[in-house]
Amino acid sequence: MKKIILIITIFVCNLVAIDDLSIYSAFKKAQELNRPIYYIVTSASCEHCYKHLKNTIIPNNELIRKDFILAIADLSKGDKVPGDLPFDGYTPTTYIIAPNGNLMVSPLKGNFSQDYLYEVLDKVYKAYGN
Repeated sequence: MKKIILIITIFVCNLVAIDDLSIYSAFKKAQELNRPIYYIVTSASCEHCYKHLKNTIIPNNELIRKDFILAIADLSKGDKVPGDLPFDGYTPTTYIIAPNGNLMVSPLKGNFSQDYLYEVLDKVYKAYGN
């Protein structure tokens, strides 16, 4: 378990060193660039979060960052999910949010495969263009 917490912490810290990954900064950037937000709510103590980051997000980091503004909330660090997003405390939960703040798809709960990620992103591209 300590290894999982360490790896998630290192991953999130490395991303933060590159960009400010808060949802609030992401909204500003999304509006400026007219790009949707790919927002992941995670927790360092969550094994499924680790698997999701390792197996789905890290391998697709460039794809996600090409078309989306990436934002990550780590609940174990005290990050908060905005009150207007439907969140029941389950981690990981992934949101795809339009620049105007509307959800583009229903929240995605749990660790999902790369194939499912591509399927969801394809639906977003077809519905909203990108």
